[in-house]
Amino acid sequence: MMKAKAHALEALQAKLQKGSAGIQDTVRLLGIETLEQMIHNLSGNEVSWSGGSFVVNVRTGNLRRMTRLDYPLEGDSFAFGVFNRASYARTLELGQTGPERLRSLLFGGSPPQTSKKGGLYKRIAYRGRTAKGRLRKGTTFFTVTPSTVLADIPPRPFVEATLEQMRSRIEDLLRSAVSKILK
Repeated sequence: MMKAKAHALEALQAKLQKGSAGIQDTVRLLGIETLEQMIHNLSGNEVSWSGGSFVVNVRTGNLRRMTRLDYPLEGDSFAFGVFNRASYARTLELGQTGPERLRSLLFGGSPPQTSKKGGLYKRIAYRGRTAKGRLRKGTTFFTVTPSTVLADIPPRPFVEATLEQMRSRIEDLLRSAVSKILK
């Protein structure tokens, strides 16, 4: 009886070792599909998920270009990571309230200047629109001071939405890979 159990365990171990390559291929495929889904979510399309819907405004395509797949993740061939290296990806994901935004405008990039009264300010070049909606010609400046009131930037959680969108696909592929091994 003990020999039969030992033989069954050895057979199962052999199947699992042979099947590990199949699971690794499945994990790599899931990484590629997750990367494609995140890039789709960053392409100006409407993204629907359980928390609502949002659109990521596309201006330069930098967010799509900075999206990366890390496989194998830290040397583990059963894990992958999809991430975005854009400097503003975290702000986009989590949003920003008026005071946080003011602080990042004042203290991000070049240092703020000091006015004659001793207050801090920064002039930020931008291309605004006229009252009729046309782009202004030339460069205009937006002066930011500690008393400036800025609107909140709503969160657009593209990472969380991608995870939610991929959850069922991940479960299905892994379930089928494991069932192939155990047959």
